[in-house]
Amino acid sequence: MRIGTGKSKTHGEFDEDLLLTHRGVSGSGVLQISSYWNTSEPITIDLLPDVDAIEFLLEAKAGSKKQIGNFLAEHVPARLLAHAWLEAQGVSVDAPLADLPDRTLKAVCASLSG
Repeated sequence: MRIGTGKSKTHGEFDEDLLLTHRGVSGSGVLQISSYWNTSEPITIDLLPDVDAIEFLLEAKAGSKKQIGNFLAEHVPARLLAHAWLEAQGVSVDAPLADLPDRTLKAVCASLSG
């Protein structure tokens, strides 16, 4: 995962482990970013760093019969995806990827890519 503050990549973005806890976030990425973070700035978390998530999902949609939850679980932690991310976007984890409108996939990608 990539965690950032919105500052330049050389001083505010790290590819490090991130732990989601019941109280928030922890891990080496959080420790690194804490040296650069200003409390007035948002922190971003990119769950699919170095991937054009929209292109990735739209290409997969064309030839996939998988449910979106199963497909994304191959690339993003399954518990996080199933219980929080997709449901927060109003998307059922059981929805067939091929049946989802492009605008829905774009919204999911935007939420995954910080």
